[in-house]
Amino acid sequence: MAARLLYERATRPPYDVVAVAWGQGPAVRWLARLLPARRRIHFQNTHADLYPERPQVPFGPTSDLFDSGWNVARLVDRDFPKPTKLTVPALARRYAETPRKGMVIGVVPFADELRKNFDAHSLRLLLEALTARYPGAHLRVFVNPTDRGAHVVREVVLPTNAELKSFQDLPALVDEYMQITALFGTDTGLFHLAAAMGIPATVFFGPTQPWKIVRPGQPRTESQHHKETGGEPGQMPLYARGDARAKRRQSQLPGHDVEHAGAGGGE
Repeated sequence: MAARLLYERATRPPYDVVAVAWGQGPAVRWLARLLPARRRIHFQNTHADLYPERPQVPFGPTSDLFDSGWNVARLVDRDFPKPTKLTVPALARRYAETPRKGMVIGVVPFADELRKNFDAHSLRLLLEALTARYPGAHLRVFVNPTDRGAHVVREVVLPTNAELKSFQDLPALVDEYMQITALFGTDTGLFHLAAAMGIPATVFFGPTQPWKIVRPGQPRTESQHHKETGGEPGQMPLYARGDARAKRRQSQLPGHDVEHAGAGGGE
């Protein structure tokens, strides 16, 4: 990352704004140190030595995870509208125009956040279910080896129709996504990228809440909420089953508490 920022520093004029809409850690400090900018804004009251502007962004029980970024953007453009869906038009057009052969399903079991990660047993169950549901499909399990908990993948014997795909940077991941027809996995940035590209995606929410993350304007989106294991959404392990080609439907199974969200661009 440092090398890329140094290249930007050497080849680009200063930015008008370097704004952190969501995030902490060393990378946030590297951005401020290496990228010249007229203004530096951080969404929280932290890193005061590097980010002089630290707005008090309202965030409460009814806030979603886009509120902070939206409020930071409004400091630069007061009339900036709140996004209603995830989309990167250039990537979505490129994905729509890319020919694909056969069905290739992406699987994302890890999120660099241990509470969201699949364990070995859950990953095996998902791979077996996808193999049974989509005969002839090829499965690609995307793993960033630097993610916390990613070593669990070594405990899983992959079925013959599955392969590991290691990635560590966004351009390589985008190239891989151009070849997949659907995505199944945990709540992580890899889902956000798929949704923004128009890839049909099914997300398994455990300790996080879909209503805070899935945009209300995302096309052909469905959510299933069931109660079976007890507790409240966001406070327990959840299990879900989704169809990447599912039609819009609502389902209530008594005694079950599972949240399922599929978001993407087509069947």
